[in-house]
Amino acid sequence: MKYDKTLKLGKTIIHIVNPPQMTPEEIEQVLKDYHAAGWAIIDELAESEDQLVNKEEFLEV
Repeated sequence: MKYDKTLKLGKTIIHIVNPPQMTPEEIEQVLKDYHAAGWAIIDELAESEDQLVNKEEFLEV
């Protein structure tokens, strides 16, 4: 595997690999997936405290 950058900090070696190039549509889908996962976590936490979070107040479409 080719690394884009390699760092050495003490005895630790860190290899950095850039993600593959993505189209704007693919980037948008990744962002939607991240937001969906985040809201799922918030909803689960809110339900455990008997509180519901109104997503529409926070989402910008």
